[in-house]
Amino acid sequence: MPDGHQPDKDVGPPFDAVDADITLRSSDGANFRTYKFILSFVSPVFRTMLSLPQPPDETATASSSPSTPPVVPVEENRHTLEKLLLPCYPGFGISLDTLDDLRAIMRAAEKYDMQSVLGSIRKWMVTSPLLQTNPLHFYLISCAQGWEAEARLSAAKAIEVVDFNRPVGAHHYIPEMEYASAGAYHRLIEYRARCGEAARNSFWHLDFYDRFWSKCNNPDCSKVEGGFSEPYSNEPLDIPKWFQTYCDNVREELFLRPYTSTLMNSNSFTAALIEGSSCYVCRSNLVKELPSIRDTLAEGVIHQVSREVLGFPSRTLKKSR
Repeated sequence: MPDGHQPDKDVGPPFDAVDADITLRSSDGANFRTYKFILSFVSPVFRTMLSLPQPPDETATASSSPSTPPVVPVEENRHTLEKLLLPCYPGFGISLDTLDDLRAIMRAAEKYDMQSVLGSIRKWMVTSPLLQTNPLHFYLISCAQGWEAEARLSAAKAIEVVDFNRPVGAHHYIPEMEYASAGAYHRLIEYRARCGEAARNSFWHLDFYDRFWSKCNNPDCSKVEGGFSEPYSNEPLDIPKWFQTYCDNVREELFLRPYTSTLMNSNSFTAALIEGSSCYVCRSNLVKELPSIRDTLAEGVIHQVSREVLGFPSRTLKKSR
């Protein structure tokens, strides 16, 4: 081969420049032809490394071109090195598909002190599809890095996805817990509890309790005498038992899962429709009113929960790895 490289180990654009003055060789033998000024600009570690005399390329042959750039072996494999270096080039950005990708790039970016890459990761996290399914990972990463806005966003999503009511153990442990502080996790648990209380108390801020169920005059419809009083209504209301049961159940569900999908997916709603339909007076308005009540509750939950703010320390929580 003219340059001593293995064809299947060469990397495509932008890492195949003929005028490159340095080659990074991954742990699995892939050659990244790049430029010293790019590496030095994005990484003080590379700047120091490249200022030292480079050893000869042991894979070079006598027929190798004198212009063949020196080779610097690195510990990262081809996949990680490519994703790490791409955002250092104009026109390219971060492309991460899995949590393993994210972990590997974060480790490498910190190792080489590549702050611009960490900044690109920070922007990517906000819109990444992985945030929707792995918010706890993103929250702990954000806390470890001292990224406050991203931590708050991830925490808000985490209370929708993570079941914090399970015992701490295999269900909760993730590798990112090794890098964020115990205080960061505690603040998330505390935030979830406050959101749960706010969601449960959403009922206190709504005034729909006397819309129709307090007017049911069917003697065969079980009532709860004075079922609702302050802060629900200005005066005690005698309401159907089925509605009292629905409200009590939903309040507890919202405390455990303080987000709107709790209301939309609640079995209590179906049970209320069935039980309420047994009364001919309640039935006349039930199908129309109960979904409307649920939507009103959902708006109240969003409003009340959004007022809760995740605690975040003024100092960075970043920990050396």
